[in-house]
Amino acid sequence: MAAWRTHSVSAGSRFPPGANCSASGVNFSTFSRTARQVELLLYETGDSPEPIEIISLDPLLAFTIAGLTASEPDVHVVLNMADAPVEVALPVISGKEWCPVVDTSDLGSCGIFSTEKQRALPARSWRAQPRSVAILESRV
Repeated sequence: MAAWRTHSVSAGSRFPPGANCSASGVNFSTFSRTARQVELLLYETGDSPEPIEIISLDPLLAFTIAGLTASEPDVHVVLNMADAPVEVALPVISGKEWCPVVDTSDLGSCGIFSTEKQRALPARSWRAQPRSVAILESRV
């Protein structure tokens, strides 16, 4: 059996599709409308019977985009690709609160909240519903 190796995982590119080598590593790009889980299996050689490592890709992605100026709101995006709800911690931004503006799981609003529904959250977390996208804005 081969010794364990460590592999760093970082954001890549969605193009070109498949596995593509470059000087900085290998980019893997996949697409599926119905996948419930994605795993990357790494083999020692092309004829190895078992993988030496299996990397499960997280079905949750959350990131913050900072406003360009002090008056422009920051935006926090949450994508939950899992079949279950996930509680997502929101970043703390001094003097500001998070207000939901889009939630694709809210069928009553077609996913886009009216200005009246864009109220500050009482908690420092967001409950991302299964297979949904949420966008929150920071407000004073």
